[in-house]
Amino acid sequence: MSVFCSKCGREMEDGSAFCPACGTPVLNMGQNNSDPVNNVLSRALTMPRRLLAAYFLSITGMLYLLLALFLPFLRIGYISASLIEQKGYYGYLFLPIAIGILLGLFLKKNLVYSVFSFVLLLYGGFIVILFSSQNAIKTVAGFYFLIAAMILNTAGVVIKAIYEKRKGAVILFGIGTGLFLIAVIVLNNPDVKYSMAGWCFDNGMYDRSASLYSSLGSYEDAADKAAEASLAKEWKAGMEQMDKGNYGEAIAHFVEADEYRDSADMIKKCHFEEGVKALDSGDLTGALEQLKNAEDYEGTREKLISLGIAMAESGDYKNALEAFSNVKNDMDEDTKRIAHYCSAKEFDARKNYIKAIEYFEKAGDVYDAKDMVKEEKYLYAADLMDDYKYGDAKKVLEDIKDYKDSENLYAGCDVMKVSDLISKGELNTAKKEIESLPDSMSYGGKSVAAMKKLLSDNEQYLKLCGKWVSTGGEIKTERKGSYGYHDSWGINIKDESYDVTVLCILSDDGKVSIECNGYIDVFNNFSSIKAYLDYQEKHVVKYVDGFGTYDVGDNTSITLDEHGVRIKYEKTEMNYSSFKDVYTTDITYSKRTEAL
Repeated sequence: MSVFCSKCGREMEDGSAFCPACGTPVLNMGQNNSDPVNNVLSRALTMPRRLLAAYFLSITGMLYLLLALFLPFLRIGYISASLIEQKGYYGYLFLPIAIGILLGLFLKKNLVYSVFSFVLLLYGGFIVILFSSQNAIKTVAGFYFLIAAMILNTAGVVIKAIYEKRKGAVILFGIGTGLFLIAVIVLNNPDVKYSMAGWCFDNGMYDRSASLYSSLGSYEDAADKAAEASLAKEWKAGMEQMDKGNYGEAIAHFVEADEYRDSADMIKKCHFEEGVKALDSGDLTGALEQLKNAEDYEGTREKLISLGIAMAESGDYKNALEAFSNVKNDMDEDTKRIAHYCSAKEFDARKNYIKAIEYFEKAGDVYDAKDMVKEEKYLYAADLMDDYKYGDAKKVLEDIKDYKDSENLYAGCDVMKVSDLISKGELNTAKKEIESLPDSMSYGGKSVAAMKKLLSDNEQYLKLCGKWVSTGGEIKTERKGSYGYHDSWGINIKDESYDVTVLCILSDDGKVSIECNGYIDVFNNFSSIKAYLDYQEKHVVKYVDGFGTYDVGDNTSITLDEHGVRIKYEKTEMNYSSFKDVYTTDITYSKRTEAL
């Protein structure tokens, strides 16, 4: 076992009494050479402090290196994802260094120790430059352990080389340090850094590439390249998530990639795959949301057609139509008929019976479309009857008299039409319509026999119902004063220059309400100059009970009998000169032009 001089540290052969270099006597510790523990302790105790420090620093450096190697796998602290993604990058880079340190410590060939420590220095310098670029790696514990390992091991080797007076090792590390500084200067050159960024981009290290380009600021097109690298990073992340089946996350990344490369197509693909998953799981609504965003991706149209049919069969007609709307040019005839059926159902929900009938007829024999045509016509006819459009309702019911109680509705249209005419006061029209109906017919509580009797009992009102035109009358304004003063202007009414409509409304209990609706003209003032006369149109509408003369308000009265109508207006005003102005309108309507 070798021992060392306690004064100069020179290695000596076992059993030496004096140091061959300085002549210092060898201290005899009395160890048992057969005891390995004692041998190690003896060697440590006899080893000079500087040499012991060198070994301590190197061993500590190796421990730090091992920590740097295994930290990513232990996931201690914040570890850059991009570093871990390099698939063993730590191992490929640091394994030779670890082997070199071990060989340097336990082999007597110090040159090997020195060479591998030199390799550690170069590797460490490369890592420092590569990873210290802007935003490349932040607070990565392993990175700092690597720097510590490099510094400690290098210090240990240098101390040992100086102590052992190995000028070659010192020179070697001097050269290495110089090369390291040169590498730092060269690798921080914008051209070199630009090239490194490009190399990182070409090899798929987009995050690192973006950081390097960003650190170059406005150098050449570095800003544009940094933006492109950022997009590429999102694209890559999207591809990785898509490979894992995380399509929602992949879409988010592809959206951030802003159409970089085939991001737009990949978004469609992700939506398609999500849609297929939803469709397979029975989530039809979710499948629709995804597939309609897949647009023209291969296979999407076929899936949308299948989805639309499934939704139609489940009764979700609105969403089925949305699915079909995305593939309307690719549907075969059978699918088109299903789409027409869905449209008809939607129109039916909105009570648009005309459109519902149209599309159920287009649907042909799909599902219960033929029966639905009859149902929609039935509902449409009932709706028309509610709106008092009995003639239109009869036309609709013509084709479905054998459906439900359509035949009864058809007959009821005639009964209800007569009842409606009576309630509107069009007695002559009602009499004309009811003549062809049998007395036994009834509908909705209305009997044909009862309505015939009601019209017969009120025959005199049938003579009054209708449109009447004027046959005479006068519109007049006059001024009367003291001492027999009198002056006037007047307009004679020409035949048929005014008209009035009279409707006689009969209730079931025999009461009569007469509606008189028309316009007359009245003067508003008096003037000795004709041009200054002013008159206005006055609307007269009034409900009265039976024949006779009625004051309908606003200085107006109406006289009704079976021979016609008379409307009279008379208003008196006292002016500032104590004259009395009288405005009079008196019109007779004795010619009926239309019986209602």
